[in-house]
Amino acid sequence: MRRDPRRTSVSAVREAQSERLRRRRRWYFALMGTCLVLLVLAWCLVRLRSTEGQRAPQRL
Repeated sequence: MRRDPRRTSVSAVREAQSERLRRRRRWYFALMGTCLVLLVLAWCLVRLRSTEGQRAPQRL
């Protein structure tokens, strides 16, 4: 008995789940990237502000 080469599906659940998973991963990476960028920017701002008042005094 030979199988039919055409793919038949009772429901489209598998494709819908994979589409949802793809969309969820895309949102996850976008949000994680945004959080990472904000974290680095905050770190740079704190680093710049904390060294601003600690400069060595000038000698005459």
